[in-house]
Amino acid sequence: MVIINIIEVVDAFLYIFFLTAVYELGYVPFSKTGAELLFQFFSGRYERACVIITTNLEFTEWTSPFGDEKMTAALLDRLAHRSHILLVNGPSYRFRQSMKQNENAEG
Repeated sequence: MVIINIIEVVDAFLYIFFLTAVYELGYVPFSKTGAELLFQFFSGRYERACVIITTNLEFTEWTSPFGDEKMTAALLDRLAHRSHILLVNGPSYRFRQSMKQNENAEG
């Protein structure tokens, strides 16, 4: 009898990609298990593949969605090492587009 661990299958599938993009990380809090699985995923890709992450959270706020201070610190340590961090401040592109659409509809 063969027992397949679904997590190992998903990991093997995702590791074939050189680049993984994670959009709006931390927008919704993770369960304890979800945070641990995401930590394992990022740890497995550490120094082996590229990861792009977008988020509205400052690093100091990352404990909130992950729920564990030590795990979050370890994750940030791995993610920030040999990384290019782009901090984009300014008005929201989507909000600006929405305002233009509203002006065009009214005018």
